Amino acid sequence: MTLVKTILVLTALASGYPEILSRIRVLGPSFELLVYLGLFSALAFSLWCTAFIRHAWFRWGSAGVLALAMAFVGSFQKAAADAMSYDAFVTMLHSTAFAGDAVAQHGGALAWASASALVLLIGLGL
Repeated sequence: MTLVKTILVLTALASGYPEILSRIRVLGPSFELLVYLGLFSALAFSLWCTAFIRHAWFRWGSAGVLALAMAFVGSFQKAAADAMSYDAFVTMLHSTAFAGDAVAQHGGALAWASASALVLLIGLGL
C-alpha cells in the first residue's frame, strides 16, 4: 500500500510539471531556485506524511481539503495560465454568478485539474 500511495501522490504532483518547469526556467540558477526546490520538496514530503496519518477520519478529511484546494488553484492556473494572486482570488469569489460561463469556456482545464485532485484524494486517503 505504501508504494501505491507514493505513486499516486507523486503522480498528482507531477501533473503540474509544466508550471513547475516554467518557474524553474524563470528563476534560473540562483538562490531563489534553491529556496523554491526546498519548498517544493517540503510540500511533497508533507503530502507523503499526510497519506500515512493513522486515523482514517482525519486522513480522509485532510485529503478532502487538500484535494479541493488543488482543484481550485489548479483550475485557476490552467484557465488563466498564471499563478493565483490574492486579487485574483477575491475577484473569483465575487464572480460566482458566472461559474456556468467559466465551466463552458474552460471545461477542459477544470476537468484536468479535478482529475489531478482526484488522484491526490485517493493517494492521501487510502
